[in-house]
Amino acid sequence: MPQHIQGNWRWCHKCEGLWFNGHATKGVCPAGGAHDLTGSGNYALIDTFPGGARQPNWRWCGKCEGLWFAGNITKGPCPAGGDHSQAGSGDYSIVHNTPSVPEQSNWRWCNKCQGLWFNGHATKGVCKAGGTHSSSGSGDYRIAQLPQNVRVHVKVLTAPSRFTVNEMLDGMRQVYNAVGIGVDLAGTENLNLPALNDCDVGACSGAPTAEQVSLFSNRNNVGANDLVIYFVRSTVPAFNGCATHPAGQPGAVVASIASQWTLGHEIGHVLGLAHCDTAMAPLFDRLMTGQGTDNITNAPPDVIASEVSTMKSSVLTVAA
Repeated sequence: MPQHIQGNWRWCHKCEGLWFNGHATKGVCPAGGAHDLTGSGNYALIDTFPGGARQPNWRWCGKCEGLWFAGNITKGPCPAGGDHSQAGSGDYSIVHNTPSVPEQSNWRWCNKCQGLWFNGHATKGVCKAGGTHSSSGSGDYRIAQLPQNVRVHVKVLTAPSRFTVNEMLDGMRQVYNAVGIGVDLAGTENLNLPALNDCDVGACSGAPTAEQVSLFSNRNNVGANDLVIYFVRSTVPAFNGCATHPAGQPGAVVASIASQWTLGHEIGHVLGLAHCDTAMAPLFDRLMTGQGTDNITNAPPDVIASEVSTMKSSVLTVAA
């Protein structure tokens, strides 16, 4: 399956630009305030995709969350001040032939601010360099669009100790985006629940325990088809995570010792996936190995076609 597809890029209807919605911040919009994803699809970029008709050298700016072209001498003005920054960014490619996911054309490079903006509306957006965006010298770029999403809320009792929440979300996105499923971080909240910080999950099968029922009742600002991940200090007994949840309250518990792939693995269970192997015949190249995600041998791990079908047919995988 194709790898290094990153979703959660959004069109901002205020400035017409493309920005990354994978972090808690909504960036800085040239039109004022934060970017707004109202009406946007979930777009995917290819990170150093090997081969195909593509243009590399696009970068994420960690200051404004926008996408800008780093192939020219100028870095372009950033709405957050100064020039755009490429610190922490991948080398993104805008492709013309993305496998397995639909595309949207009419995206343009602005030669004034170096940003990418949508030219499909009467308005030309708001350019940080002044006035509206310009398409002079630009190609007609096409961006892959992820048709389905899972919406994830993160509620933290104890922050994970080995990998950050963002690193776990990035690991999950590497797997899910590659098969056409976006991952939205819909909200975050810190919870002060010391009695549930070492959460009893029992056998982690069948009915949830009393402590899981109590923990999963904390669903502030969560929609019916949204998932909630509760980050706790530990589970009792000790697991990386557990996806058993009360009816009508989909989600999972993830322990502070969890691996980079635990989040995607547990949400896979919530979407209907079972373990794919046994101790006698382990499959350490698969996300849904039952032999511990710390033992996964390839990054990102695989999900097979039948698993993708199950994930996409879940009521929790909603239209983007």
